[in-house]
Amino acid sequence: MPSKLSFAAAACCLLAAPAVAMPPGMSWKKKAPVATKASTLSLKSPDGASWAKVSLSDAGLAFTSSKCVDRTNWCGAYKSAGCAPSSAAVVSKVEMPGAKGKILYLRLHQDGTLAFDVPDGQHVMTGYATMGCVDIVKSDYVGVAQGLMFSTPTAGRALVTHSTKGAAIHCSRGFTVDGAAL
Repeated sequence: MPSKLSFAAAACCLLAAPAVAMPPGMSWKKKAPVATKASTLSLKSPDGASWAKVSLSDAGLAFTSSKCVDRTNWCGAYKSAGCAPSSAAVVSKVEMPGAKGKILYLRLHQDGTLAFDVPDGQHVMTGYATMGCVDIVKSDYVGVAQGLMFSTPTAGRALVTHSTKGAAIHCSRGFTVDGAAL
């Protein structure tokens, strides 16, 4: 019986010289590419009519919902009035407590609107409270991770966490909201 080393050497030679006969019981077949699963958070109403997903894949971190994603409280250029805040009942939510007792919420409303409920931020110069917003950070998170972590072997990591602005979403692969790139 050949050792592992001699078998590896034989396999090397078989690849280099295809005219050599294949050992009995072995065959050379290309394996189908392995599909990488996304790291996904799914929210759904009890009746299943409303849903939302936050999903990390090789394309980046994607936010989708059955209606739209409310970005009225996102920071700077990422703020948008394209999806109005919902007054419908909250049917599903994720709570992310922070170190100082503040809670960041990701909420799905009955009408299908996905929204962040962000705690107040803190002004970097004065230290006074400011209206919180969701900050998009197109880089990996550095430091001790506390929050909602997404991870895949090929896409890396993404993190939703508290920040001085209220909330920060870190992902070096990029972002999409309802199919549109940010």
